[in-house]
Amino acid sequence: MRWREKLRLRGRTLFRRGRVELELDEELRFHLEQQIAENLAAGMSAEEARYAARRAIGGAEQIKEECRDVRGVNWIEDLLQDFRYSVRALRRTPGFTIVTVLTLALGIGAVTGVFSVVDATLLRPLPYADASRIVELARTSPRFDHPVPVSGADFLDWRARSRTFAGMAAYNFASFTRMTAAGPEQVSGSRVSASFFSVLGVRPAMGRAFLPNEDQSENAHVALLSYGAWQRWFAADPRSIGQSFLLDRESYTIVGVLQREFKFPGAPEVQVWTPMVLHPGVDRSNHWLYAIGKLSSHASLLQAQAELDVVARQLQAEYPHDDADQGIIAVPFQTWTSDGAKDLVLVFFGAVTLVLLVVCTNVASLTLARAVSRSKSFAMRAALGAGRFRLVRELLTESLILALMGGALGIGLASALTAFFRTQEFIYLPQPDAIHVDGRVLAFALALSLLTGVLFGLAPALQVSRGDLNAILKASGGDIGRERHWPLRNLLVVGETALSLVLLVGAALLVRSMIHALNTAPGYQTEHVLTFWLSPPANRYASDQALARLSERALERIEAVPGVQSVGLTTALPPSGWEDDGGFIVVKHPPQDMQRAPDTIIDAVSPGYFATMQIPLIKGRLLTEQDNRPDAPKVVVISRTLADNYFAGEDPIGQRVRFEEDDQKSLWTVVGIVGDTRFFGWDHDEGIFTYFPYQALGGRPHFAISVRTKVDPASFASQVKQAIWSVDKELPLLNTATMRQRLDDAFAPRRFDSAVLGAFAGVGLLLAAIGIFGLLSYVVSQRTREIGVRMALGASRQDVLRLILKRAVVLTGVGLACGLPCSFVGALLLRGFLYNTKPFDVGVFAIATGVMLATGVIAAYIPARRAASLDPMRALRLE
Repeated sequence: MRWREKLRLRGRTLFRRGRVELELDEELRFHLEQQIAENLAAGMSAEEARYAARRAIGGAEQIKEECRDVRGVNWIEDLLQDFRYSVRALRRTPGFTIVTVLTLALGIGAVTGVFSVVDATLLRPLPYADASRIVELARTSPRFDHPVPVSGADFLDWRARSRTFAGMAAYNFASFTRMTAAGPEQVSGSRVSASFFSVLGVRPAMGRAFLPNEDQSENAHVALLSYGAWQRWFAADPRSIGQSFLLDRESYTIVGVLQREFKFPGAPEVQVWTPMVLHPGVDRSNHWLYAIGKLSSHASLLQAQAELDVVARQLQAEYPHDDADQGIIAVPFQTWTSDGAKDLVLVFFGAVTLVLLVVCTNVASLTLARAVSRSKSFAMRAALGAGRFRLVRELLTESLILALMGGALGIGLASALTAFFRTQEFIYLPQPDAIHVDGRVLAFALALSLLTGVLFGLAPALQVSRGDLNAILKASGGDIGRERHWPLRNLLVVGETALSLVLLVGAALLVRSMIHALNTAPGYQTEHVLTFWLSPPANRYASDQALARLSERALERIEAVPGVQSVGLTTALPPSGWEDDGGFIVVKHPPQDMQRAPDTIIDAVSPGYFATMQIPLIKGRLLTEQDNRPDAPKVVVISRTLADNYFAGEDPIGQRVRFEEDDQKSLWTVVGIVGDTRFFGWDHDEGIFTYFPYQALGGRPHFAISVRTKVDPASFASQVKQAIWSVDKELPLLNTATMRQRLDDAFAPRRFDSAVLGAFAGVGLLLAAIGIFGLLSYVVSQRTREIGVRMALGASRQDVLRLILKRAVVLTGVGLACGLPCSFVGALLLRGFLYNTKPFDVGVFAIATGVMLATGVIAAYIPARRAASLDPMRALRLE
């Protein structure tokens, strides 16, 4: 026969080319299958049929043995051969290839995109010289569970007494006013000590940094500009170096322009940097500075911390009133800047990793089904002498090609995700500009693609390659691998069900937490309230009297605007994280340790503030205009939580209190109790507040004004602005927004977290449903004859429907049983993101379990219904 001659020629050609294994094209394989089938039909045993087939191609076994001698020489050509064959095989099944590649692109792209955030936040060094030696320096106090700012006098002592640091610098943030043609413009700024940029190892792009003596003179009005400010204000003119410009009516000389890439963590929007004047006489109890230091090349962090502990003990002994029980802590700057985003970023990365594992299990199920359909072809090749390693290698090559294609396509999704995260203001990221797809991220994507290919390809390849040749060659088409491969497919479905449950429980907990927060009253009315901040320049409003006159006139002008119901002034506008605080001491029941006195938010308010915010009066009276007189008695109003917790069950009205910074004779009388407010947002507990008369306490350099209107408050923004400008035309209104907008912005991070994790959970749920649907569709196709026999013997459609659905329920139930312990662990990891919600919320776990079970049943219903609708006669005729 001609085909036998072609087989012989093909075998010899392969040998001459140095091929390690015998490769047969589709036509020759078809003829070989025919020959083996004819031998089996003639009564030969399987072994005899295989032997006759080997003879038909002229000694395939001998060719294989001879080719083994050149195995080490031609491994590259073997890999190329596997690659070409795998590409051809994938091209013959475009549906499978497209679905698999798209699924892998979803998983790999999501993980790669989130990895870029992890890399920029936690792994990539900060863009400063010797960034690993830079540390954040902060004060510790028994009253606080976190490091806090330091006073200027303490910072000077730290710097003078340390020997393990090559340099220390202090910084704080400021706000300036710059006049433009459109009116006053707020300028974000920072005041820093002269060594700030040298500690960071940052050199200006143009000009110079601050000189060592420029932080010692009040008259050193020099400034460094950010690159963006230099472009906007001076059209990137190099001649602007040395020129002067006005901030707060004072002239500043531009001495340098910073690099375009320079961004300081926590203050990427800073436009102007000016020297901070520090001298030993500054108030030691006024903690307002942040500090950084650079370790000496010969010093370690442990040595520096030991030295700082000694300095802290010295200051405690020298200044017992101000520095008692005060410690110093040094934290790596990388750790300090990433602390606010670390937990959330890791949660996101864990979630997308679970999504990728679900993707891998789903693709492994598809790959196994495809490999099982080719079992007879693999058995033929094994009968001709192809080893198990050869077959596994070919299937793994296909898997790796699919994974690399999915990874390449996933890079596009990763790029979109990185662009999305860069623009989000809902989460704090220290280096948002560093979030992009670069060489590091591409290398990660490549490694992830290869790992993914092995993960989803290895198990199906090993499962298919170890089959019984006799059973496969004798089996009919519908019986190939019917029972043998079901355990692996069942295991894959169970695995993706368990993983999807973990994602679903996490998302449900965050949603439950968000609902609890939304249903919690903030303690004040948000409707019809417009808010904004004022930051009067210190050079024009240096005295308390000047600030008092400004606030009085501003409130009067705003109250005169038609449609305004009431106006209030406050130094701690909720929801916010900026406030004054201090230790609260009840004179009648003083704490044993003054350093551990309860901390209270100190809020200086005008009398109209409570009416404007509609904070209810619980007992006593509110503050009045008479309380603002210089000779008026010192009175305060406290919040309900403060009254309940710190007055030993007594009536607070009339009791005397003082504060940590006050002397023994500076006492205040409690005259009223008002309702609690959630100062830090809906999802935080009530703040412990003490309200003081604004002018009696002394003017504050920054304060907020809230305006209650009869109609939409946003429509009053321009009129309120004109009212303020009628008092001082150079005062910009900062952060103008309605109270509803402020609350929405404060709640946006929690909504963002829930939405992202919910999206990941939705993807996992969809993939789990697809996996169950695919498995049961495969089961129905493999058991078509069996179902036909059952129905021919009297089984009803309901019996068949129950048979298939029972399998779905069992698989889903096993997956849920495996996923519940993992979900408990995941819930514990989310504990820090939950508000008023227990990690082991029974209702959440019950709902998530019910949703997963319902998803499994719904996904199984379509193949079950198709099985129940089979025609028994047609099913019995299928072969």
